[in-house]
Amino acid sequence: PHRTSNHLNGFIQKLARKYGLKTIGRGSGRIVLAVDDRTVLKLARNKPGQEQNLFESSFYREQKNPVLNQVLDCASDGCWLKARRAKRLDNSCWNQLMEQVKLSPTQICDSIGELFSKGSIHPSKLTDEVMERFLVSDFGRNLSRLVETDLDCDDLCEFGSVQYGAVDEKPVIIDYGLSKEIGYKYYYDYN
Repeated sequence: PHRTSNHLNGFIQKLARKYGLKTIGRGSGRIVLAVDDRTVLKLARNKPGQEQNLFESSFYREQKNPVLNQVLDCASDGCWLKARRAKRLDNSCWNQLMEQVKLSPTQICDSIGELFSKGSIHPSKLTDEVMERFLVSDFGRNLSRLVETDLDCDDLCEFGSVQYGAVDEKPVIIDYGLSKEIGYKYYYDYN
């Protein structure tokens, strides 16, 4: 179910050339094309990609969480999803976040790792005071709201990874289409 047909790959390449779209991301289920400097199109490459688009769209509407990148539209069958285009996390975004949470970049990254790796066998690198300071910030509080949801948070442990970007100088999660159910159905090999 993870394979993309040569026909579909050819179609996506023709679509990109015809409309001047640039490929800016690719996963096993979806390919991300830049429509312009404010919008991206996430095209499903297979059934898991369709389900990821549908999950991301419904999750965005249900959660109303400002750390989730804005979904603008989605096909009813999940073949495509239109979203805000995020930039890479730059110094301006980092400075704004450090000012808000009153922590160093290392402490921010460690706090996010700790938040999303609960139950991990790795011992915590943080003091309770640092984690508490992170969780009382708007950003930390909004991230913590995602922990007990259907979202598979494993990929969110590393802040600054491809899962994160910046919109209007604020950090957002740009790839949150993987639910626990989709993960178990298509990706995790626990058999």
